[in-house]
Amino acid sequence: MKIQKPTVLDAARISSELKSYIGAFIERMDTDSRQNHLNLILKNPDAVLSFIVEKKYAYLGLGQAADIDSGKMSRVTAGYSITGASQLGDDRIVELELEREDRLGRKQSGRLIFEIIPNKGNALLVDDSGAIKWSMNKKDGHYQMPPKLKKPTILNFEISSFSTIEKPEQIADEIYGLSERDLINLQLEKCNSIESAFESLRAYAKKASKPGPAWVVLKDNEAIGYSLLSPILQPDESAAEYSSALELYAAYYLQAAGQTNTIDRLESLQKILDKEIVRERGKISSIQKELENAEAAQTFRRYGELILNNIDQIKKGTRIAHLQDLESSEKFNIELDPAKSAAANAEEYFKRSKKAASSFKVLNSRLENTRKRLAQLENAQTLSNDDMKLFETELIKLGLIIRVAGPAKRKIVERRLPYKRFRASSGWEIWVGRANTDNDELTFKIARKDDYWFHAWQAAGSHTVLRIPERSSIPDKQTLLEAAALAAYFSKARTSSKVPVAYTQVKFVHKPKNFPPGKVLVDKEKQLMVRPADPDDFLIKNEDD
Repeated sequence: MKIQKPTVLDAARISSELKSYIGAFIERMDTDSRQNHLNLILKNPDAVLSFIVEKKYAYLGLGQAADIDSGKMSRVTAGYSITGASQLGDDRIVELELEREDRLGRKQSGRLIFEIIPNKGNALLVDDSGAIKWSMNKKDGHYQMPPKLKKPTILNFEISSFSTIEKPEQIADEIYGLSERDLINLQLEKCNSIESAFESLRAYAKKASKPGPAWVVLKDNEAIGYSLLSPILQPDESAAEYSSALELYAAYYLQAAGQTNTIDRLESLQKILDKEIVRERGKISSIQKELENAEAAQTFRRYGELILNNIDQIKKGTRIAHLQDLESSEKFNIELDPAKSAAANAEEYFKRSKKAASSFKVLNSRLENTRKRLAQLENAQTLSNDDMKLFETELIKLGLIIRVAGPAKRKIVERRLPYKRFRASSGWEIWVGRANTDNDELTFKIARKDDYWFHAWQAAGSHTVLRIPERSSIPDKQTLLEAAALAAYFSKARTSSKVPVAYTQVKFVHKPKNFPPGKVLVDKEKQLMVRPADPDDFLIKNEDD
């Protein structure tokens, strides 16, 4: 939902309504920790002026003293009385003229300036010379107005400047200061002439600038805009009346911002979910391709058996053996290593068959788990339009987001894994910690006791964990070497040609009290001497680094 932004007409209205506070005494000023919100606490009459600058909106209106979160109290304006209020430069800038007496009874004057501009606005206290004595956004030097507006406004336009306008409704494109609600109220398209349209504009601006009631426009009980004059409503709209614009602004922006934040958060959560669904579909595609390769286990075993059955016919040095299966009469051209004997070539094919069969089992398990995960994600998609809280809770359960609670507000952030994911040629996953604190989380909170743990010997580096698909699984030598090579790369020794890497099971890794992040003690370790790996060779596709 689009939030209605303040215009020069709002600044004119605010300055006129603030005149009712001339003579009020400023007790103190509270500012928040983000430096985008202040409350001016007034006495005689008692009131709280709230000034807020956000990315999409800004306002100055009546608030409550308790609105400030984690803020601090400032005495810089204490003791001042308000002696005047005005709009500066026909822009979205309002100033309060201030006066107080020092300890010697001498009068001091100053100006409190509010730039009611989304994202860039500021509040400043300046003295008679224009020197900045205090600023919400930490500016110093002498105060300078924001750049002059590039078009005339509804407050200062001259008819002679619009000689090219042919239709009354075109006027809105040539001046600043008209909101969509103002245009609905004005109905310029119904004016009989350009001149009558300009007269309507002047009359509208004059009336809207004066103190009086203001209205929040509602549709389906949601705020869709506001009007400084009695609004012209559509059949499905209603309006809530406030006694002044200063009362209206806080009511409107708090409601509209809440609606917009809900929509923005929903869109953000949907993007996170969509991203994860694409990722899981990519994983399924990748696993299916790996399964096609793993299905070669039967073929490799058949090759080994054919070589043994014809071992007397195969001479050492043969590169391709042309063999026939006696049962099926099928002929095969089997590649051989000419440096090995026929028996050694058969043994190599049996090893490849065993490895492919083992990988096939692991891949099928991964494929089943990934499909279940995808089904859960797609089911979560159906909740996004039903219940925001239920949708959010489901994404937390799925591990896609975490809830961060703070004194100021709650926010949703996409979950960051404390490790990078890689895959060995056997299909087993290898996880590498990102930083020292991530290393501790990976080793002691995420890894299972039977997983294998690797670390470069006597060199700073990442904890590396080889995930065991099943409790009884035992990694082959090649998988151990690949995990060790990744541990070597993610260490200070990565530039060495060979790196010693210690490894053991996670259950033999301990962290005594008072040990710094990442530092551990290891029992029953063994060593492998490896060349640091290129991580791109093992990085899991469709995963974020």
